[in-house]
Amino acid sequence: MHNKTISYYNKNAKEFAKRTVNADMGFCYSKFTALLHNKDYILDAGCGSGRDSKFFLEQGFNVQAIDASMEMCQLAAEYIGIPVKCLRFDEIEFDSQFNGIWANASLLHIEKSSLPDILRKFNRALKPDGIMYASFKYGDKEEERLERFFSDYHIDELEEIFLKDGLFVLEESFETEDVRPDYKNKPWVNIIVRKKQTVKILKYRACGICWQEKVIDFNEKYIGGKGIIPMKIGKYCRQKMPKKSEKSECVRLLKG
Repeated sequence: MHNKTISYYNKNAKEFAKRTVNADMGFCYSKFTALLHNKDYILDAGCGSGRDSKFFLEQGFNVQAIDASMEMCQLAAEYIGIPVKCLRFDEIEFDSQFNGIWANASLLHIEKSSLPDILRKFNRALKPDGIMYASFKYGDKEEERLERFFSDYHIDELEEIFLKDGLFVLEESFETEDVRPDYKNKPWVNIIVRKKQTVKILKYRACGICWQEKVIDFNEKYIGGKGIIPMKIGKYCRQKMPKKSEKSECVRLLKG
């Protein structure tokens, strides 16, 4: 995120919070939370005023809120009653901690060329099968305006960026109107993706000595060179070893 953008939020934190804290995000909340379970752990990435974190906490979720602006972090912490970490997106080092990531109107401050690297960090932060929501202003520009940097997207371009590295699968993408009264007729694009599930295949000889290890796509029908078909994660299937041994090998499927 550009330093100029962070400086804007530091200088205008109170005004920005006042302008956005009562915005009705109910439509997007419902789509996101429908894919989660009670007490799931949510990362509010770019929490701003703390409005969304407050809603999630009231609904029984656990929340870690972060923002790049120290002033916004302090305001949000006071509003929601829990600590807020001051972190830029490129500083995130979470590992398999969250069931959901909520990035409402925050990733739009990231350059398009840098977004794939940030998405890899978010993917790593999600638990297996985790959900991520993000929203952006509709358009195709990358520019500074209103003292901040913005990257605008059409839905097709947004889907391509989120899905091209094979880290996520698409749940839904949709357009919405800005819910702030003074920003009507300014559409947003929204995307919800799920962390793509991978399976680690460990092949062992009957004696227990490790023979081979692979990470594969769980959605593939056949695994390895012998057409081994996974049944369910955590289950075992038996296959005959090569002719040099009459013993069978055991293939264990583990969540990646």
